[in-house]
Amino acid sequence: MEINLGNLAQLITIAGFVGVGINLIVIKPLGNAIMALKETITDLKNAIENTEKARQDMDKRLVRVEESAKSAHHRIDGLEEEMKH
Repeated sequence: MEINLGNLAQLITIAGFVGVGINLIVIKPLGNAIMALKETITDLKNAIENTEKARQDMDKRLVRVEESAKSAHHRIDGLEEEMKH
């Protein structure tokens, strides 16, 4: 088959349409899906950071509660000793 300028122009036009079609049908939706995944990962990262901060705050509060309970036990033990005597 002999390729002349007319045939070459037709092949280039067809290849251009195929390229645009692939871009619209495959590449653009994949790009959108990747962007959505990126946003989801960012949201999850933020949620994990917030959860970690809340956990650390709860750890601090728990330590204070344990210290308070320990102090209360000492006071109760002291009162029990006074009541025994």
